[in-house]
Amino acid sequence: MADIIKIGTAQRDITPSTGSAMGAFPVNRSPMQPRIAEGIHDPLYVKALALSDDTTTIVICSADLLSFQWIDVDAMRDAFAAQSDLPPENLILCGTHNHSGPECIYYFGGSPEDDAIVHMRKQVVDAAVASITNLKPATLSTGSVNTDLAYNRRQILPDGSFKSFNLNPEKLPNGPVDPAVTVLRFDTPNGQPIATAIHFAAHPVIMMTANRLFTAEYPGATCRHFEAGTAIPFSIFLQGACGNILPIQEPRDNYDTVEEMGKALAREAIVAWTQATPETNLSLKVERWQDTLPNRYTNEKTIRIEIPAIRISDDLSLVFWQGEPFIELSLSTQSSSPFARTIVMGYSQGSCGYVPNRRAYNFGGYGVTPYPGDPPEYNRACVVPCTGERWIDETQTLLTKLHDNSSHQERFNAQTRDQRWFKNGQ
Repeated sequence: MADIIKIGTAQRDITPSTGSAMGAFPVNRSPMQPRIAEGIHDPLYVKALALSDDTTTIVICSADLLSFQWIDVDAMRDAFAAQSDLPPENLILCGTHNHSGPECIYYFGGSPEDDAIVHMRKQVVDAAVASITNLKPATLSTGSVNTDLAYNRRQILPDGSFKSFNLNPEKLPNGPVDPAVTVLRFDTPNGQPIATAIHFAAHPVIMMTANRLFTAEYPGATCRHFEAGTAIPFSIFLQGACGNILPIQEPRDNYDTVEEMGKALAREAIVAWTQATPETNLSLKVERWQDTLPNRYTNEKTIRIEIPAIRISDDLSLVFWQGEPFIELSLSTQSSSPFARTIVMGYSQGSCGYVPNRRAYNFGGYGVTPYPGDPPEYNRACVVPCTGERWIDETQTLLTKLHDNSSHQERFNAQTRDQRWFKNGQ
């Protein structure tokens, strides 16, 4: 092990052309009719960050879109493997969960054969391959500061009823949330900044139904303002488990608000970057949980699961969850991890819809209750109760293996997990 790791970066433009279907906020649900883009406010990108210790090489791609579906993940991984000679699963794909990008999850009438999606797949692979061609030695430091830039949109009233808290003009706090903005700072061995990864958990939904322009929303604005404030040439936004978390900035459908959120988050990220402390004993190790889980609504379809966990140092690990996990699941995973810092991403690999915590099923509401009009193969509320708790336990097993902590392994016995969550949860 060493205090040096190799990194490579690349980015490609994935902005669709005017007239393409937009993801989220359809103009009609029966029949489903997507918004059609009338222009481009700012470009959409896929950004690739390659990490290597000369034994293992991983590429993390984050794209300015909602998420991916498995049909596209498999196609991009196969192309990446053919061009890189790396295993296909060494390409980890994430979305920033941008609601003003292309229609790429096929809830709203889009297709894998749409021109925008074909272009997106090519650009993602190009960026991933390019990132491993310019690997350079780097040090890694991590920093984190707490913010008040997000709130929980699920509100339980005093009488025990559920209320969807989607607009918050008074900017009232509502929890639980993960307040942390965390940065991974990569510098050359002589201290020259190379790249930064910024992690935060909140839905990019400042621009909503009225918007007809492609935009990278607040994640794009955050990276732009962070790079301007630090003169770092490359930053990548990694979205957290924000299934029930919204940005606190108002009003909505206002590009000034997008800039306000981007500037505010970039300021906090710069503080975390300035205060970042070095990680030591850097080396990469990966563990994965792969399975097929039941579908809540039909026995004819199952849910394909792949959760990778990556050890980067003795104190730092990354976890990549699918779909839209509720923040309670991430907070639980972080607090019980054997690593001092575990960063949990959502919207990775193939989408599986919302992943609520078990308690949320007692109250229903958006993200829990079936959503009308969703195609059965892409239903956004299809996981069975306790899937999220199963994820916590499976993730803890991965992290324990990566950390080589036998006491954690004993806590999360596989047979106990299956009995506790799925036999009782279904």
